[in-house]
Amino acid sequence: MLRRAGVAITTTMTVAMIDPFRTTNQAATSRDSSFTRIMQQFVRCNINERESTDPATNHAEVYSQYITYRISQLNARLTAQATRLLKTNGGLSMVRWRILALLDAHAAITSSELVKAIAMDAGLFSRNLKALINEGLVRAEKNSDDQRQQLLVLTTAGTALFKQAEPAMNQRREQLTFGIAEEDLDTFYRVLQTLEQRTLDTTPENT
Repeated sequence: MLRRAGVAITTTMTVAMIDPFRTTNQAATSRDSSFTRIMQQFVRCNINERESTDPATNHAEVYSQYITYRISQLNARLTAQATRLLKTNGGLSMVRWRILALLDAHAAITSSELVKAIAMDAGLFSRNLKALINEGLVRAEKNSDDQRQQLLVLTTAGTALFKQAEPAMNQRREQLTFGIAEEDLDTFYRVLQTLEQRTLDTTPENT
């Protein structure tokens, strides 16, 4: 038994102080019960205060007003969605899918043209392109117009793998824009084009 200012504090009281939400069947004095209720209210108030002033929540609300944050979040979700689809439809990664899709859209294209069109880190692009060539999905051919360059083309296997994943990716794009008015999409694309252009503008007033 503990003693504080001449008042006996039983083991039951000690447990209530440590865990104010725990109930006990042991007999307790009215003083003990009152103290327990006060402690319960105190802990609940602290929890509610922490929830209402959670910095992470407040920051998320602030950042949600920034267009750069919203675009970044949307891109992350779109990438995660596409990754899941590609995994079950050919086992491709997003990087490899983009390479195959661009090569499918061109009869033949140089490596420099492809990396520029795909807007990807050169090192990441090079590693994935090399893997696709080694796996027999992409073939490098001599450029008859410039012997210093090679033209990249899809092999039969590469085309087959692309066609395997294409329907699911096409359906995904249709679902993403389903129900959105044509004029809204036109406005959206104009805004995207403006934002893309402004990322290239490095004048002081726009940085």
